[in-house]
Amino acid sequence: MENENEELEIHHRQYIVEEDIEIDDLPNEIKQAMRNFNAKLKRYEDIDDEEEENELFYELQQDDVAIADAILSWWEDYNSEDDSEEEEEYELDDDNDTNNAIQKNNSVMAIQQRVISLITDNKISVSDLTNAIGGEPDYPEQQVGNIRLRKTYLKPYYEVI
Repeated sequence: MENENEELEIHHRQYIVEEDIEIDDLPNEIKQAMRNFNAKLKRYEDIDDEEEENELFYELQQDDVAIADAILSWWEDYNSEDDSEEEEEYELDDDNDTNNAIQKNNSVMAIQQRVISLITDNKISVSDLTNAIGGEPDYPEQQVGNIRLRKTYLKPYYEVI
Protein backbone atom coordinates (compact mmCIF):
# COMPACT_ATOMS: atom_id res chain seq x y z
CA MET A 1 0.00 0.00 0.00
CA GLU A 2 1.50 3.32 -1.03
CA ASN A 3 -1.47 5.37 0.04
CA GLU A 4 -1.48 8.20 2.57
CA ASN A 5 -4.35 6.34 4.22
CA GLU A 6 -2.26 3.43 5.42
CA GLU A 7 -2.13 4.88 8.94
CA LEU A 8 -5.68 4.06 9.96
CA GLU A 9 -6.23 4.95 13.61
CA ILE A 10 -8.72 2.60 15.22
CA HIS A 11 -10.31 4.71 17.95
CA HIS A 12 -12.68 2.12 19.35
CA ARG A 13 -9.74 -0.17 20.15
CA GLN A 14 -7.88 2.70 21.80
CA TYR A 15 -10.94 3.50 23.90
CA ILE A 16 -11.29 -0.14 24.99
CA VAL A 17 -7.66 -0.17 26.11
CA GLU A 18 -7.84 3.26 27.81
CA GLU A 19 -10.96 2.36 29.78
CA ASP A 20 -9.78 -1.23 30.43
CA ILE A 21 -13.03 -2.63 29.03
CA GLU A 22 -13.44 -6.39 28.79
CA ILE A 23 -14.69 -7.30 25.33
CA ASP A 24 -16.77 -10.11 26.82
CA ASP A 25 -18.73 -7.48 28.79
CA LEU A 26 -19.78 -5.63 25.62
CA PRO A 27 -23.28 -6.16 24.19
CA ASN A 28 -23.58 -8.65 21.31
CA GLU A 29 -24.45 -5.89 18.81
CA ILE A 30 -21.17 -4.10 19.49
CA LYS A 31 -19.17 -7.34 19.35
CA GLN A 32 -20.80 -8.16 16.00
CA ALA A 33 -20.01 -4.68 14.67
CA MET A 34 -16.39 -5.18 15.75
CA ARG A 35 -16.23 -8.54 13.94
CA ASN A 36 -17.63 -6.89 10.78
CA PHE A 37 -15.09 -4.07 11.16
CA ASN A 38 -12.23 -6.58 11.48
CA ALA A 39 -13.37 -8.41 8.33
CA LYS A 40 -13.55 -5.12 6.42
CA LEU A 41 -10.12 -4.14 7.78
CA LYS A 42 -8.68 -7.42 6.48
CA ARG A 43 -10.16 -6.67 3.02
CA TYR A 44 -8.68 -3.15 3.20
CA GLU A 45 -5.22 -4.53 3.99
CA ASP A 46 -5.37 -6.88 0.97
CA ILE A 47 -6.64 -4.33 -1.62
CA ASP A 48 -4.47 -3.35 -4.59
CA ASP A 49 -6.90 -0.89 -6.27
CA GLU A 50 -6.22 2.63 -4.92
CA GLU A 51 -9.75 3.94 -5.59
CA GLU A 52 -11.37 1.00 -3.81
CA GLU A 53 -8.80 1.36 -1.04
CA ASN A 54 -9.72 5.03 -0.50
CA GLU A 55 -13.42 4.19 -0.43
CA LEU A 56 -12.91 1.36 2.04
CA PHE A 57 -10.64 3.58 4.17
CA TYR A 58 -13.45 6.11 4.69
CA GLU A 59 -15.97 3.33 5.35
CA LEU A 60 -13.63 1.95 8.02
CA GLN A 61 -13.30 5.39 9.60
CA GLN A 62 -17.07 5.81 9.70
CA ASP A 63 -17.56 2.29 11.11
CA ASP A 64 -14.87 2.95 13.71
CA VAL A 65 -16.61 6.14 14.84
CA ALA A 66 -19.96 4.35 15.06
CA ILE A 67 -18.45 1.53 17.12
CA ALA A 68 -16.59 3.96 19.38
CA ASP A 69 -19.80 5.96 19.94
CA ALA A 70 -21.72 2.76 20.75
CA ILE A 71 -19.02 1.66 23.20
CA LEU A 72 -18.91 5.12 24.79
CA SER A 73 -22.69 5.17 25.23
CA TRP A 74 -22.71 1.65 26.65
CA TRP A 75 -19.78 2.43 28.96
CA GLU A 76 -21.44 5.59 30.28
CA ASP A 77 -24.68 3.69 30.96
CA TYR A 78 -22.76 0.79 32.47
CA ASN A 79 -20.87 3.08 34.86
CA SER A 80 -23.52 5.75 35.43
CA GLU A 81 -24.28 4.68 39.01
CA ASP A 82 -20.60 4.71 40.04
CA ASP A 83 -19.78 8.14 38.60
CA SER A 84 -22.97 10.05 39.38
CA GLU A 85 -21.66 11.57 42.65
CA GLU A 86 -18.35 12.66 41.08
CA GLU A 87 -20.14 14.26 38.13
CA GLU A 88 -22.47 16.19 40.41
CA GLU A 89 -19.52 17.58 42.38
CA TYR A 90 -17.78 18.55 39.13
CA GLU A 91 -20.87 20.32 37.84
CA LEU A 92 -21.17 22.33 41.06
CA ASP A 93 -17.58 23.55 40.73
CA ASP A 94 -17.83 24.62 37.08
CA ASP A 95 -19.80 27.25 35.26
CA ASN A 96 -22.79 25.50 33.62
CA ASP A 97 -22.07 26.83 30.10
CA THR A 98 -18.43 25.79 30.31
CA ASN A 99 -19.40 22.35 31.59
CA ASN A 100 -21.85 21.86 28.72
CA ALA A 101 -19.22 22.95 26.20
CA ILE A 102 -16.71 20.51 27.67
CA GLN A 103 -19.22 17.68 27.48
CA LYS A 104 -20.18 18.47 23.86
CA ASN A 105 -16.62 19.07 22.66
CA ASN A 106 -14.75 16.57 24.78
CA SER A 107 -11.63 16.69 22.62
CA VAL A 108 -10.30 17.30 19.16
CA MET A 109 -10.62 13.55 18.63
CA ALA A 110 -14.34 13.66 19.37
CA ILE A 111 -14.84 16.52 16.90
CA GLN A 112 -12.76 14.68 14.32
CA GLN A 113 -14.87 11.56 14.81
CA ARG A 114 -18.06 13.60 14.31
CA VAL A 115 -16.66 15.07 11.08
CA ILE A 116 -15.57 11.63 9.83
CA SER A 117 -19.03 10.23 10.49
CA LEU A 118 -20.55 12.99 8.32
CA ILE A 119 -18.18 12.55 5.36
CA THR A 120 -19.76 10.87 2.34
CA ASP A 121 -17.87 10.32 -0.92
CA ASN A 122 -14.99 12.42 0.45
CA LYS A 123 -17.35 15.39 0.94
CA ILE A 124 -19.05 17.11 3.86
CA SER A 125 -21.64 19.87 3.54
CA VAL A 126 -20.78 23.30 4.91
CA SER A 127 -23.72 23.11 7.32
CA ASP A 128 -22.72 19.65 8.62
CA LEU A 129 -19.12 20.81 9.07
CA THR A 130 -20.28 23.99 10.83
CA ASN A 131 -22.42 21.97 13.25
CA ALA A 132 -19.67 19.40 13.86
CA ILE A 133 -16.94 21.91 14.71
CA GLY A 134 -19.27 24.31 16.53
CA GLY A 135 -18.61 27.32 14.34
CA GLU A 136 -17.95 28.63 10.86
CA PRO A 137 -15.21 26.59 9.09
CA ASP A 138 -12.04 28.31 7.91
CA TYR A 139 -11.90 29.27 4.24
CA PRO A 140 -10.50 27.95 1.93
CA GLU A 141 -9.20 25.09 4.09
CA GLN A 142 -10.29 23.67 7.44
CA GLN A 143 -8.13 21.38 9.57
CA VAL A 144 -9.98 19.05 11.97
CA GLY A 145 -7.53 16.88 13.87
CA ASN A 146 -5.57 15.14 11.12
CA ILE A 147 -8.26 15.69 8.46
CA ARG A 148 -7.73 18.50 5.95
CA LEU A 149 -10.76 19.81 4.12
CA ARG A 150 -10.92 22.30 1.24
CA LYS A 151 -14.00 24.32 0.25
CA THR A 152 -15.08 23.40 -3.25
CA TYR A 153 -15.50 26.44 -5.51
CA LEU A 154 -19.17 27.46 -5.87
CA LYS A 155 -20.35 24.26 -4.18
CA PRO A 156 -21.94 23.94 -0.73
CA TYR A 157 -19.37 21.43 0.59
CA TYR A 158 -15.78 20.81 1.61
CA GLU A 159 -13.72 17.96 0.15
CA VAL A 160 -11.21 15.82 1.98
CA ILE A 161 -7.71 16.54 0.69
